[in-house]
Amino acid sequence: MHVASVRFLTPDGVAHDLFAGDVIGRVWHAALQVLDPRISEFHACVSLRGGELVLLPLRGSIRLGGVAVKTLRLEAGLDVELAPGFALRVASLRLPDALPALTIDDGDPVRLDRTSCSLVDGALVTGLRDEAEARLWSDGERWYLDAGGTSTAIEPGWRGAVGGHRLALSLLAADDAGVVATVGKPSAPPLHLVIRYDTVQIQPIDGPVTTLTGIPARLVSELAQLNGAAHWEVIARELWRADMERSALRVRWDKTLWSLRRKLEAASLSPDLVRSAGGYCELVLRPHDSLDVEV
Repeated sequence: MHVASVRFLTPDGVAHDLFAGDVIGRVWHAALQVLDPRISEFHACVSLRGGELVLLPLRGSIRLGGVAVKTLRLEAGLDVELAPGFALRVASLRLPDALPALTIDDGDPVRLDRTSCSLVDGALVTGLRDEAEARLWSDGERWYLDAGGTSTAIEPGWRGAVGGHRLALSLLAADDAGVVATVGKPSAPPLHLVIRYDTVQIQPIDGPVTTLTGIPARLVSELAQLNGAAHWEVIARELWRADMERSALRVRWDKTLWSLRRKLEAASLSPDLVRSAGGYCELVLRPHDSLDVEV
């Protein structure tokens, strides 16, 4: 597998190659040291989330187009503002050519996109859940399985059984395997989403605000809070009665998803903002989009 890395250009034109876990800040041992009093000691760090590199604010803030963001997926051509008048240009990315995936009971492999997830009722959900049959987490390089209070390192090729479910860890080829991106501009205006559960506001930079309400807004809000893919039934039972028959639940789910996509299309927004495939659903934000969750 290729080691993921990002090349930043500082305002003086000097290139700096950073890897997952590297810190940008004022402290002397930062991977990218910035000697500027406006930059925090530990300002931000680079993290590998699935097949993407993201920049996470630590004690500082990061902005894109003047808008503060909590997580920024890195893409060549972006100018990431750490302070007024100080921006890092993303010159290029090198992404892994294969990604870990978990197979549950001989189903389709599910890519492990986040640094932690849980097995709940035979479905993989984002985050560490108390009610989980098992929890999986990564240190940025290896994955670990926590079942029964014991953490075990697992590698591609591992197979096991937890809570009556058969599990297997494998590698899936990444779509943009090992591609080095060249400098360019984002293909569409960045979106800024404000999540308030019963309402969701979506605004392209310098564009009109689209407001979602009711169940479509709650669906988007659930996905935003999960910050990753989840099985449709897990989300649906949060939106409607948990004891509803599965068939009736699926009918409501399909109608709501169809209605949501029509609303997005009517507002000239991509219906793929909410993607559903293989029984799993997720909110798909591009590298230059931003998200504020106010729930």
